[in-house]
Amino acid sequence: MSGLLSPIINEKYTGRAEVRKIFKISRLGHVAGCYVSDGFIKKNGKVKLLRDKKEIFSGGIKTLKRTTDEAKEIKAGFECGILLDGFNDILEDDIIECWEIEKIARTL
Repeated sequence: MSGLLSPIINEKYTGRAEVRKIFKISRLGHVAGCYVSDGFIKKNGKVKLLRDKKEIFSGGIKTLKRTTDEAKEIKAGFECGILLDGFNDILEDDIIECWEIEKIARTL
């Protein structure tokens, strides 16, 4: 019976990155040059773009790079390039917060 219950979905905060510079690449769009200030940023994680403490965009990461190499995860204290999936209106001093979605099975 417990397998028929829908799981509990939690958003788990994993990290935060500050946008320091915007790079305009003709084939890709606007790539955010970021500094990871807290936790870590994962490529398959969900992100929220904050501007003046208001959520502007919620979605995924299309590309996450450390120097010229693709990365799965960037830890605090490092710089990276982030291309958001389907969003190009990024400005300097924006904040990108990364979240993971946890599914917890319900029990009776």
